[in-house]
Amino acid sequence: MRAGRLLAPLAIRYIVVPIVDGGASTVERPLPAPDGLLASLSGQLDFRRVYTANDLVIFENVAYIPSLAVIDENTSLVSEQAGSEVLLSSQLASVAPLARIGDVESVPSQIGVGTVHAAVPFDDGLALDIQGVKVKARVAFGGTSAFDLPIEGVARLTFDTPLLHFVLVAFQALLWAVVVIALFDLGRFKRRIASTRLGEIVFHEETEDQK
Repeated sequence: MRAGRLLAPLAIRYIVVPIVDGGASTVERPLPAPDGLLASLSGQLDFRRVYTANDLVIFENVAYIPSLAVIDENTSLVSEQAGSEVLLSSQLASVAPLARIGDVESVPSQIGVGTVHAAVPFDDGLALDIQGVKVKARVAFGGTSAFDLPIEGVARLTFDTPLLHFVLVAFQALLWAVVVIALFDLGRFKRRIASTRLGEIVFHEETEDQK
C-alpha cells in the first residue's frame, strides 16, 4: 500500500500506464490494461490519479523526493539505513529542491547545515563542494547518495572522473585500432593490388610473343 515510499529515493514522481501504444494496442482496437493493474495502483496510499484518457492513465507519487534536494532531519536519519521495511514505515520529506545541470552537476545554491540527497547511484567520485570544502558522498537508502554538510554556504554538486577511466578509454581505443588494422590489413591489400597489376603486365607480354 506504500509503494510510493519505495520509489521516493529514486525521484520517481509519475507512473504512466499506456493503454494505446500504437503497436499491439491501437486507437481503433485498444487493448485493456493488465488485469488488476489500475486497481492496484489506485489502491496505493501515495499514488494519486492525475490524468485519465482513452490512451493512457497517469498517477502521481506524492511521496517522491526531487532528484537533488535538501532533506529533513528525519529523512536524513532514515537514509542511513537500507531495506524496504525502513522505507515503508517512514515518512520521507524534502526541504528544498536544488537545480541540476546535465546528468550530475548542480547549480551553485545557498544551503544550510543539513543533508543533501541525490537520486544517483553512490560513487566515490561524487562530492558536494561547499565554500571550497569537498564533502564526499555516503550511501543513502542502500544505493543512492547523500552528503552531510557540517557548514552552510554556497554548494555545488560535482563529479570527479577517476584517472583510471581515462586510461581504460585510451586502452579501448587502442584495441579498436588494432582490430581495424587486423580486419583491413593494409599491407595485404597493397600486395593484392601489386599482384593484380603484375598479372596484367605478364598477360600483355605473352600476347606480344604469340604475335
